Amino acid sequence: MRPPGGTPAPLGGGGSNPAQMMAAMMRNRPGAADTMPGMPGLPGAGRGVPDGVPGMAGMMAGPGSGGNADQAPDYSQPDAAVRTFLDAAKNKNLTVLAEATALRAAYEARTERQRKFFEALKNENAPQEDLDELSRSVDGMQILGMSQPKSTNTRAFTIGRQEDGKLITRTVYVRREKDGWKVQDIGPARSQNVGIRPLRGAGQGAGSSGR
Repeated sequence: MRPPGGTPAPLGGGGSNPAQMMAAMMRNRPGAADTMPGMPGLPGAGRGVPDGVPGMAGMMAGPGSGGNADQAPDYSQPDAAVRTFLDAAKNKNLTVLAEATALRAAYEARTERQRKFFEALKNENAPQEDLDELSRSVDGMQILGMSQPKSTNTRAFTIGRQEDGKLITRTVYVRREKDGWKVQDIGPARSQNVGIRPLRGAGQGAGSSGR
């Protein structure tokens, strides 16, 4: 029984823009929200968040997007539930992981391995090696965006981090239950190279015409 993880697969052609996702992730860092003047934000999504990311309904910004170990568990909103789960995974807090896991996760996660893993989380008897693997797989990940909702009771968030020149992303699925929003499934890791376009004229010598 292993937590969802494994070697990241290349990102498909789903319209994701890794450069814009990386920009959003950098702006989500605490203290970074006011350092990028002139970047338009989406209504209600925080400051300094670029719009127009294909396939995203909005970008999550502001301190805490990557998780805060000192923050109390919060299941009142879907994005708060994702952050709560990421915090608990980072700290290997089995009690909070059990709270943050949806009741249906043991039955509706997409693979048998994941169903068994979420069942163990919910019952607070997941092996330590599985907790370690989960912690490694989501370490440093921040919320990058939310997909267009398909129902009022479910949401899907993209989380990600930069690693060795690549953008590593995963999808976290949450469901609204009686006592709040809970994590129902986590998709596999995906990776894509993040290229940085050089400034025009970069590398030209003094007095060069650039032609």
